Amino acid sequence: MQRREAVKIVTAFFGASLALPESVFARIAEPLGDGIKPTLLAGKQRKLLAAISECIIPKTDTPGAVEAGVPRLFEILLQDCYKADDQKLIMDGMVNLDADCKTKQGASFAKLSKAKQIEVLTEMEKAERAVKGKPGFIRMTKDLVKFCFVNSEVGATTAFEYQIAPGRWSGEELYKMGDKIYL
Repeated sequence: MQRREAVKIVTAFFGASLALPESVFARIAEPLGDGIKPTLLAGKQRKLLAAISECIIPKTDTPGAVEAGVPRLFEILLQDCYKADDQKLIMDGMVNLDADCKTKQGASFAKLSKAKQIEVLTEMEKAERAVKGKPGFIRMTKDLVKFCFVNSEVGATTAFEYQIAPGRWSGEELYKMGDKIYL
């Protein structure tokens, strides 16, 4: 990983943290064991969310979003921490995404090839960014997926180097190609 890429990842994480509701940060500090049953999404919506999450953070030499448990955590945070109008925006966005894919691509989003899924999401994000104002479905979803990933055990220990107290900060430390960034 290039130093520039590491800086982009950290910047994206902190930028996303500004876009999330404050209650998300309180909820993430609580234990999220198997006793918590998310109830907001139906089966097809969960598959759609898993496909979207895997497009945003795919499996490479490190685990992807699905392996990190992002869809489950996403649903818990969405149902417990987001206001009803933001929940509706994301839920309607999922319905519209799937309907658009069926109309334009001839198949639901989850059944499209990975390349086609990424193309569809990229087009949606470009269209959303052209409209100034409050973030829409894809940007809110992307922010929450990234947040869930970096706060998962898999994300914090596999994709990043997690140290509770990594020592004093020194701006003169050398970055070696392939080193993980610290969270």
